[in-house]
Amino acid sequence: IHIHLSNGRPGAQNHSEVLQEFTQARYVRLSFQGLRRGGGALADKRRAFYSIKEISIGGRCLCSGHASRCRFSPRHG
Repeated sequence: IHIHLSNGRPGAQNHSEVLQEFTQARYVRLSFQGLRRGGGALADKRRAFYSIKEISIGGRCLCSGHASRCRFSPRHG
């Protein structure tokens, strides 16, 4: 699954403040559900597992590139 939250959104090319607010995410959680193998449910779920080949989650400061470093903020995380 490859997801871009900004594709097809107004302002996607100029990175407007409204678009940046829309695409903010904190505490990203991946939830794997419905494990199946061979077309049916698994009898022994202890032997089943998920595998992630590649994952990439980007991030940036909320300074819009104007700060020399990012500081931790208890309010924003």
